[in-house]
Amino acid sequence: MPINWNKADLADGKRSGNTITWDKQTTGLLKNIKPEDTGAIDLSLPIVSNPNGSMADTIFVKLITSMDRLGDNTDPKSVESNPVKLTFDSNTSFSAEARYFLEDGQPVGSGPLPPSVGQSTTYRVFFHISNSLHELKNVEVTTSLPSSVTWVDKKQAAIGNVSFNATTRTVKWKADKIPSSISEADAWFDVSIKPTSSDVGKFVKLTGTSAFTATDSKTNSTISQSVESFTTDLTNDDGAKGKGTVTK
Repeated sequence: MPINWNKADLADGKRSGNTITWDKQTTGLLKNIKPEDTGAIDLSLPIVSNPNGSMADTIFVKLITSMDRLGDNTDPKSVESNPVKLTFDSNTSFSAEARYFLEDGQPVGSGPLPPSVGQSTTYRVFFHISNSLHELKNVEVTTSLPSSVTWVDKKQAAIGNVSFNATTRTVKWKADKIPSSISEADAWFDVSIKPTSSDVGKFVKLTGTSAFTATDSKTNSTISQSVESFTTDLTNDDGAKGKGTVTK
């Protein structure tokens, strides 16, 4: 079961395996239910953060109520609900970042840093998708480039392809599918800027919001996530941090 039992709130129920039991000892509500009485048992079953292939991606929840006495009838009775089917979407996450240097210090950008008026500085934008449980189909990541940003036409994708539409100024990473056997997929592309005197003392915007969408092939649900726009203020890049403001 893909349930984090350590963080579960069972509302005073007793758990044995995948069964949770409430009775008159644990819940006073069940000691004696009078006509027109109402009540609720609220429980919380958090899903594990990184479910693996050995865990169920579909579970059925069923409620069974046992009664020692119903009115004057002392014969034990039970009532069983129809099972409720719960299917989990694939465990998918999307992230993006702009960099001048990789984490090991290797430069993937070029040109002056901080960027300087009249000179070109190139940056690299990275997209990253992690996924497990189900295959993803119709995978698409899009972002837009401001008019002051130049598409360098240097790109790479681990799966699918990266393209740029000069008319709409949209960058798109598209893949027909990402199999569940591929847990990580990346793509990148380069952009450059040539600041003007009006940019001095400012950060330059590199991209718009990056939006990810895909369809879970098993549940047919749409998965969508987004990352805010990037500027030359590369806070995640130790080598470029504090060097995003345009100089003369």
